[in-house]
Amino acid sequence: MKRFILLLCMMFSLSLMARDIMTNVKGRTLDNLTGENIGDVTLVLMNADSIPIDTMVSIGPPNHPMLVGMFAFKVGKVGKYIIHASAVGYKDAYVNFRVRSRREWLVRVGDIRMVKAVKELPELLVKATKIKMIYSGDTIVYITDAFKMADGSMLDELIRRLPGATLSADGRIYVNGHYVENLLVNGKDFFGGNAQVGSRTCRPTPSAR
Repeated sequence: MKRFILLLCMMFSLSLMARDIMTNVKGRTLDNLTGENIGDVTLVLMNADSIPIDTMVSIGPPNHPMLVGMFAFKVGKVGKYIIHASAVGYKDAYVNFRVRSRREWLVRVGDIRMVKAVKELPELLVKATKIKMIYSGDTIVYITDAFKMADGSMLDELIRRLPGATLSADGRIYVNGHYVENLLVNGKDFFGGNAQVGSRTCRPTPSAR
């Protein structure tokens, strides 16, 4: 009778121990680009149906520098599981693993590689502008359409707006300090033998040489 009771006690004790068997699940979180360990990552252990079971935060700096990014869960049942990792500045990451037997005391899920989130810039309005001047050999070509001028504007008013161009009191044109000998409008000599600017209107595109 005593042996029978003792046997029952041993069986009961073994049953309790079986229910206490837990599988350790370990891994680490790291930056996908640099390969450096990332700490302070929130990890959620879920079952196959994505129902949360446990939550923890991976070890972060400055404590335990050799263990930064490490995490560990305890799982008590055989089955499939999911770990959801999230951190500020990174995209969410997931890893699947499986506990195949109650005899497994350790399951290593490996590295959970975190990819940095791309920061979206605010929408920008790009406004096109016209080219005001171009160089063609020793000739400077000014595009008059790029200058906002009222219809019927005088040529001297336009010249004063041209980059690098100045107009002397006697009506002579200088560009970057150099005297302009020829002023072509649509390929024709605008001066007509008189290298001075009078009160003339201008709408076409001139070239200063």
